[in-house]
Amino acid sequence: MQVIKLPHTSTPTVEEAKSIATAMVFARLDYCNSVLYGTSHLNVNKLQRVQNMLACMVIQACKYDHVTPILADLHWLPLEARIRYKIAVMTCNVLNTQQLYYLFELLQLHQPVRQLQSSQHSQLDTNRTCTVFADRAFHNAAPSVWNSLTLYITDNLDSPAGFKSALKIYYYSLYF
Repeated sequence: MQVIKLPHTSTPTVEEAKSIATAMVFARLDYCNSVLYGTSHLNVNKLQRVQNMLACMVIQACKYDHVTPILADLHWLPLEARIRYKIAVMTCNVLNTQQLYYLFELLQLHQPVRQLQSSQHSQLDTNRTCTVFADRAFHNAAPSVWNSLTLYITDNLDSPAGFKSALKIYYYSLYF
């Protein structure tokens, strides 16, 4: 068996490190992170520290550097925004395609009593709950996240790519 020697390569560039980090770590961070909606900041901060350390490793910054500008330069949303982004995209997909019927039947479009100008916009009915745990369920989390978005985003449902782009710009401007 012949051993093939690869030429010695230099350290990876920022773009290479960013793509490796996105492929390997963000797949783990984003896996079921919508379950973390409404949980305590202590739990979210544990995962946020992982993202912060990863950002410092990609940029090769000192661990004492402030991480917010690094996240902004990499165009990475903080974990709280990633959770809200994921719920909003899932809600958009459910409203547009109606393919996930078990989720679609949990959502109800808001029907105002009187015909108002605002009734043309796609708002969702929110349910009243007695516990924090019930607030974290999809049928409560989705309307809460959806109704917090601007009308420009929620009325721009023609293309999923356009919706995702506008949503990421909205959260980027909100958090940075």
